[in-house]
Amino acid sequence: MTQEDLLSLGFKKVSYSREDLDGDGFFEDEPYYFYAYTLDEAGQYGFSGWEEEYDKPGLELVTNTNKAFDLPNEKGDGWYVEFSDYENIRFYKKRDVQTLIEIFNKNRKLSD
Repeated sequence: MTQEDLLSLGFKKVSYSREDLDGDGFFEDEPYYFYAYTLDEAGQYGFSGWEEEYDKPGLELVTNTNKAFDLPNEKGDGWYVEFSDYENIRFYKKRDVQTLIEIFNKNRKLSD
């Protein structure tokens, strides 16, 4: 996949600048970016009569970074998509990712 493919699917670019990395204590790392797409956001949960939004991650797709060793040309082909926090499945074709997004959107639970 290319960056253009990812953007056309609705992925958003997530960048970590030198300042971001230094602020998080990653002084040795070089700035980098990747792309992310949220399939399902964590919602609000009632807790003892109070509505609190928990900082729970939703289900998210992420790409390899622009610094990935297997990315031959960051503007060209070589980007892949996987689930955040689960690296055993990778998608290399735009059509496969598009189908996955369509399946999630079609089968989303609207309410209890």
